Amino acid sequence: MKFKVLLITILLIITLSHARAETLQELLNKGNALFEEGDYEKSIPYFDKALETEPACEIAWFRKGVALYKLTKYKEADICFDEVIKMTSGNADVWYLKALTLYKKENYKDAIVYFDKVLEIAPGNNYNAETVGIEYISPLNSKGMALFMIENYEEAIKCFDRSIESNPEFALAWKNKGEALKKTGKYAEAKECFDKEQKLRSVEKTPEGSEVSDEWFLTGFEYYKKGIWSKALEWFERALENEPNHAFSLFEIGMVYYSKGDYGKSLEYIDKAFELVESKKDVSGLKTELVYSAKAMVLLGMRKYYEARDYCDRAIKIDPNDAEIWFTRGIALCYLKEFKDASKSFDEGLKIEPTNVMAWYYKSLIAYFQGNTEEAIQFCDKVLEIDPKYAEAWYQKGLVLFHQGKHEEARKCYDKAVKLEPGEDYIWYK
Repeated sequence: MKFKVLLITILLIITLSHARAETLQELLNKGNALFEEGDYEKSIPYFDKALETEPACEIAWFRKGVALYKLTKYKEADICFDEVIKMTSGNADVWYLKALTLYKKENYKDAIVYFDKVLEIAPGNNYNAETVGIEYISPLNSKGMALFMIENYEEAIKCFDRSIESNPEFALAWKNKGEALKKTGKYAEAKECFDKEQKLRSVEKTPEGSEVSDEWFLTGFEYYKKGIWSKALEWFERALENEPNHAFSLFEIGMVYYSKGDYGKSLEYIDKAFELVESKKDVSGLKTELVYSAKAMVLLGMRKYYEARDYCDRAIKIDPNDAEIWFTRGIALCYLKEFKDASKSFDEGLKIEPTNVMAWYYKSLIAYFQGNTEEAIQFCDKVLEIDPKYAEAWYQKGLVLFHQGKHEEARKCYDKAVKLEPGEDYIWYK
């Protein structure tokens, strides 16, 4: 009898074990099917259920991580790849994805460590992208770009050289090497690299995928930061030709037009970028709150103050720790003459960024408009404590002192403002 009970128990355990294994496989199959169809959002719950069934399921952690990476949820993806690395240290795929995730998070130094690990496991520039599920992969080129981003141009050039040595027809490596050579002042050599890149592109199809567009986007962004609008637009448009769902490129084209004062065109491109984000087609990682913040700035420039305030509120709801959006909200409210609420907005922003002179300057304006001249002077003094060359603050302080009847002190403030901004007629008038 005891033997019979024991036998039944053993059979039950075996049956349950098989059922459990089948359930795990079924969940993985469903998750993988959705993943292969590109429906990454819906695939993740199946991988989660698989991990509930088997917490040490390496493939579930890996596929979930890649799905999150595709959805630009890099922080969550990072956790998944760490779990896989704990289970297997010799998988080049996961080390590469970990490196890419760190790169996307702008943690370039740590990314380099992981790119080195990939190259240790799988030396050379030839790497199988299909295993990972990322469109375009080259560890040496990616490491070179990480070095480029931390301004280690000499080491970056070495990586691009190794990449070219492995594949002399790799146009992107020639282009990146040219950019690095430019940074070191070697313009003739840089031109040779760019000529080689163009020659290769004329006979080859441009490689597709978001990784390439990311790098072209970064080139455009470098020009954008320098105020070279035509070059910035050229590279952003190139990134879009290669990957039409690169929302960040659309967004930055919008910001170029904003900087040029063409608010209508700016809004058009920012809205196109947002359409990609909302439809979950974006491959670049553009965040909703950044779009809201930019729209608020553009609408402010268009003097649509109520709409600007509303977009500020949307952005703040998602990320209340962005000082810039609090300041934008404060400016919009000043134009709406809602000074009390405007002052609160500047206060919230100053909690995050206490040395922002523009915010303190607006606090001075608000105090002045509300008839609190002493407080207005205190805020001007705060601005000048942070930045003694802030001409508007000297002018504003002079204006307040003038209205207090302190004409000599006001004149001294105006004199300082004139020295800093001699071309401003309104200061001379005062």
